[in-house]
Amino acid sequence: MADALKVGDLVRLVFGGRVVAIHSVDTTPGGTVMIGCGFVDQASVSKLPLPLGRRPTIH
Repeated sequence: MADALKVGDLVRLVFGGRVVAIHSVDTTPGGTVMIGCGFVDQASVSKLPLPLGRRPTIH
């Protein structure tokens, strides 16, 4: 990934869909990055205590 994801980032997949919040990022011993995320209601995004400035794109 060009821009490393961090817990609290809000992202949207490049093919569209709902905004998700990253809640865990783990790297396996083999170098695979595993990301845990959950859907976010877009109407409430501005109310979340998350850093809204970082929105990297997931390919």
